[in-house]
Amino acid sequence: LEDITTRRARQRGLAAVIGTAFGVGVAVGAIVPLLSLLLEQRGFNAAEIGVNSAMSPVGSACFSVVVPRILARTGLLKGIISSIAITTALILLFPAVDHYLAWCAIRLAIGCIGVVHWIASETWLNMLARDSSRSRVMGVYATVMAGGFASGPVLLTLTGTAGWLPFAAIAAASLFA
Repeated sequence: LEDITTRRARQRGLAAVIGTAFGVGVAVGAIVPLLSLLLEQRGFNAAEIGVNSAMSPVGSACFSVVVPRILARTGLLKGIISSIAITTALILLFPAVDHYLAWCAIRLAIGCIGVVHWIASETWLNMLARDSSRSRVMGVYATVMAGGFASGPVLLTLTGTAGWLPFAAIAAASLFA
């Protein structure tokens, strides 16, 4: 990234990283309510749904300590691409493996793998942003990600919650990233 010296190259890099935030935001914004709704429909109680929902942040918190070593080996771009690709595959496991404990494990894995994207993208943004525009760049990044989060439930209104379709749409949003 140190070779990025021109303004245009820097702007393309910023746009690319910020763009990943939208796709990931849509995927997260859709998968969280989708899984909660499906678990509720299957008769799981609020505590069980809460435990399942907590798996992703637990994975993120536990795995974040090894992310710097991973990114040192892979680099930021490969780290982001790998994180998104693996997360996409994990999303498609939900309808294939319809079991509560499996869903907990998948969500834990998504948290572990997803945190690579979060750390790599924010690191990359901070490296690309100039001191004079860092706050604005991070504000745009957060706004785009929030727009993705808000778009996730809209995606579910288009796909419904039954079958493979919502999971395929969420995986497509993740791949869009």
